[in-house]
Amino acid sequence: MPAYNVVISREADKDLNDIADYIADELLSPEVAIDLIQNLEATMYKRLDTFPHAYPVHAFLESLGTEYRRTVIGNFTAFYKIQEASKDEESGTVTITYVVYNRRDVENIVIPESHK
Repeated sequence: MPAYNVVISREADKDLNDIADYIADELLSPEVAIDLIQNLEATMYKRLDTFPHAYPVHAFLESLGTEYRRTVIGNFTAFYKIQEASKDEESGTVTITYVVYNRRDVENIVIPESHK
């Protein structure tokens, strides 16, 4: 079974920080924010380091020219892309590109204006 290195992009890291800040500052629940982010990260790594192809390709992101997939974790969706290992590499890479609250307008958040 191939293993994948899971990497969180700058944008996804910013998304996680924004989620934590909102929960800690606006909802006044810093402990909940910490627990949620730890759970999101642990779940993303657990799901994607072995079976990243198990989750669907996201149709509206195909216009970006890269196959993006998504996995839903509670009230959030993590978008990611897979780079398969070359013959010189032991494992491929899964790059988490965005983490979005499910009730937001995901398409307008994820797709850059230049691709709409």
